[in-house]
Amino acid sequence: VDIGADAACFPGEGGAQAFNARWAARGQVTPREPTDFAIYELHVRDFSASDMTVEPELRGGYRAFACEHSRGRAHLRELARAGMTHIHLLPVPDYGSVNER
Repeated sequence: VDIGADAACFPGEGGAQAFNARWAARGQVTPREPTDFAIYELHVRDFSASDMTVEPELRGGYRAFACEHSRGRAHLRELARAGMTHIHLLPVPDYGSVNER
């Protein structure tokens, strides 16, 4: 995830720029050179499919990432403390949640 991206991918939260401001307020430093990245590949479904700390209707989908006190979020925090800088989500299509009407 490129937190410096110019995209409206955080609805209701002020967009990517507001996210960047919150990230900076936490004292996080974003590496700018690709050689400094530590990338963790993560499957969206596998992140929470069997995580009993996530509500059943959220397991295996994007909304599970918003569960602040889940085992998955705790694991990501530990990885960040260990030096992980980016997450590459695989696969990302989520056609079932898109209202095409």
